Amino acid sequence: MTLLNIFCPECTPWLLLMLAGAWILGWLFWSMFKGSAYKANIRQLEADLGDSQKENTDLKTDLTQANYQVEKQTKDYADLQSKLSALDMKFLAQREKLVAAESKINPDVSNWEQRIAKLGEELTSVKAEKEQLMVAYEKVKAEVDAQQAPPK
Repeated sequence: MTLLNIFCPECTPWLLLMLAGAWILGWLFWSMFKGSAYKANIRQLEADLGDSQKENTDLKTDLTQANYQVEKQTKDYADLQSKLSALDMKFLAQREKLVAAESKINPDVSNWEQRIAKLGEELTSVKAEKEQLMVAYEKVKAEVDAQQAPPK
């Protein structure tokens, strides 16, 4: 300002007025050509920001649900592990009982073979006696039939 007063003290108000007018014209032209594009760009960026914030909120909700599912599955897995260990213990106890029962059963094969051989001999003798009885029965029946037959 002091330079303008030194150079041309009468021109200072007019120069200031022209500078202000130039600034206003520049601002009007800028807002007419570039300002609307920048404002549209700002609106688009604000809309994108809103969409991004909504998507971020949705992702946080999904993450919370996924964490809940993981915790639930971890708890279910631990429950299944404890049930499995309990069933393993029951299985081992039952296996011990089975082994104990099997050890009490000591099949003596030679004893059973002797019994089978003895029963085979008894069967043979019973069949022989049956045949003798059948022969004796046929003989007695023939005699009874002969006695009951009417004399001729």
